Amino acid sequence: MNNANEPCITKAERFLKSSVSLMDFNIEEAIKNLETSLHVGKENISQRRTESCTVLTVSFGKMQMIDQLMEDIEKILNLSILLATKSDDGNCMECVAYSKPCIGDMIIVHLYSRLCGVLEGFEVSVYDSMEKMYRDLKNRLDYQYDISCKFMKAEDHVTLLRQFI
Repeated sequence: MNNANEPCITKAERFLKSSVSLMDFNIEEAIKNLETSLHVGKENISQRRTESCTVLTVSFGKMQMIDQLMEDIEKILNLSILLATKSDDGNCMECVAYSKPCIGDMIIVHLYSRLCGVLEGFEVSVYDSMEKMYRDLKNRLDYQYDISCKFMKAEDHVTLLRQFI
């Protein structure tokens, strides 16, 4: 939070003034956004590192509906929906959303429900490389077209690529 007398600085400027790695800065920003925007406490977020990103697993104190959380991440977190699908029998639902990549904001949110749209948590992948983030999004989109499901929403490859230029 900025003091009223301090000028507002961008995330890139804050990163340059910090002494942390880009990955750690991006993780801090992602956690801060989840806490303030979706009212998720730090105690409900766990981390694990993979080769290409850090995965934050977010659990709720109560059950949430995937439809409402999709709206919230799109409007409140200002993310783009890559795809939203429903299984042919309607039991499984999935949503993958992502941020326009820039310093402090390179995330992919993955919502998945096997309970007719009810979910108890979700995952956020945090990146320090636009190339790795794009590769993971492209692979996810390619994979989705290979399985049988109903598409409620899906971006095409060209629209995705434009976000990274």
